[in-house]
Amino acid sequence: MGYIREITIDAPVDAVWRALSSVEELERWLAPKVEIELREGGAFEASWGAGGEARAAGEASAGGGATSGAGEAGEAGDTKGCRIVAVEPNKRLRFQWRGKHEFDDLFAPPHGPTEIEVRLVERDGATHLALEQPETRHGRDWAAYDEWMAETWEEKLQALRRECEGGEDSPYFRE
Repeated sequence: MGYIREITIDAPVDAVWRALSSVEELERWLAPKVEIELREGGAFEASWGAGGEARAAGEASAGGGATSGAGEAGEAGDTKGCRIVAVEPNKRLRFQWRGKHEFDDLFAPPHGPTEIEVRLVERDGATHLALEQPETRHGRDWAAYDEWMAETWEEKLQALRRECEGGEDSPYFRE
């Protein structure tokens, strides 16, 4: 199955790249805790653990509409152990990924994490971003994971757009 999500962000490609590759920026729109080493083989870890869940749940109940990024507020997840597969600054970032803990069995050996590729193209001062998970696995719960992940990335890309365009304050994980 796999999925692809595309979005145009009214910001230059270098600003969008910064939002995809800097801990400070990623913690504004992706997850409350991020570790990234921007090199092939470097860490790409995000966590929606205890602190982030509480903030996201509080913001959602306050009308912010935020979710934890790992699914519904209160669901834990992380990408611990995930690595960067490819880096082409301002063009492409490919990294390993997994979802909320409910789907951990899909990534157990011999399978491991799946991969996500983000591609950027600048057009007339704006950035076209394509995010793709091309892999499909046959097994219990993969279709549910695929559907959940596609919806979650759609939400996250909207948060990325808000962050890069500097419009309304992103409700995701701000203190």
